[in-house]
Amino acid sequence: MARKIKIEDDEIKTVITKIIGDLSSKKWLGKINVTYDIRTDERKATLKITPEAWLKIKALVDEFSTEVEWHGLCRRINEFEFELYDVLVFPHEATGTTVTSDQEEYEAWLDEIDDETYDHLKFHGHSHVRMAVHPSSVDMEYRNNILNHLPTPAEGYDVYYIFLIVNKNNDVSGQIYDLTNNAIYDTF
Repeated sequence: MARKIKIEDDEIKTVITKIIGDLSSKKWLGKINVTYDIRTDERKATLKITPEAWLKIKALVDEFSTEVEWHGLCRRINEFEFELYDVLVFPHEATGTTVTSDQEEYEAWLDEIDDETYDHLKFHGHSHVRMAVHPSSVDMEYRNNILNHLPTPAEGYDVYYIFLIVNKNNDVSGQIYDLTNNAIYDTF
């Protein structure tokens, strides 16, 4: 099922109208709680991982006793199908539960990548060693940071980003943030 990334203008107007109605009907104004359920729909997406990319991921997860992170090269095959076809490890420091990057080293690494590779760098993965693969608050902060720096989709410019977490038990969780189609797909 797909969840929306951005609320549409007509939905914002509906929420504001509901708030105005709620405020107008109150005799005493204390605390007001506003809840809005973001609509979901039946769209589903698939992430295909080439055998070579999966072997690289498994080698990283299996060989590191700490967390490890990587980027991936992806392409959209069709509207609802994506492919991860290569994995690139960038400079970072890891502990048993966290990974951090030195911004200068990371930017230098990015500067060495050719334009075509950079254009396909639409994936971030990391391990959770022996922990559950649910995104942590640190993971969600990282994702929000990435998403806030992505461009707005435009004609002929496809905007999406894929996140994956893997642990040593071979548990996997992944989400595709498809800004072009205003959808978040849980893929696993």
